[in-house]
Amino acid sequence: MLPRLDEVLKHYKELGAQRDSWVHDLCNDLFDFLYRTAEMPSDDYYWQLLIPWILHTYLLEHFHYSPIFCLYAVPERGKSRIGKALAHLSYRGVVVETLRESNIIRLATDCKATIFFDCMGLWRKVEKNQSEDVILARCEKGSHVPRVLYPERGA
Repeated sequence: MLPRLDEVLKHYKELGAQRDSWVHDLCNDLFDFLYRTAEMPSDDYYWQLLIPWILHTYLLEHFHYSPIFCLYAVPERGKSRIGKALAHLSYRGVVVETLRESNIIRLATDCKATIFFDCMGLWRKVEKNQSEDVILARCEKGSHVPRVLYPERGA
């Protein structure tokens, strides 16, 4: 026997309302946590930038590109605090203070990590370590930066 259409639609609407409620509660919890962590210029920064970015890190397979945030302000404004909070809330978030190319590649390929670089003068350090291509390749899906010194040793 075929199911009754009115019953199917009733259950579908109930499940949709529960799903929307769950997402709404999750976003409110993320907002509360981020709001207590650091002060942003307006609430729009939380709702339109940070919370969607956190959720985006869990759905990376559906996107071709991923944004790179650069937090810049005078000292003692909460850049490290908000960056660490974003890293801890994101998918496999890692906080690092070094720009060693081998570490970045290992975190990216083996751990599929979301990386927060907590350092001053980031691009100067990137150029010093000659890892521009590694950092710039992080935002595009499917890009690979091969670095092999001893291929006979394996991964």
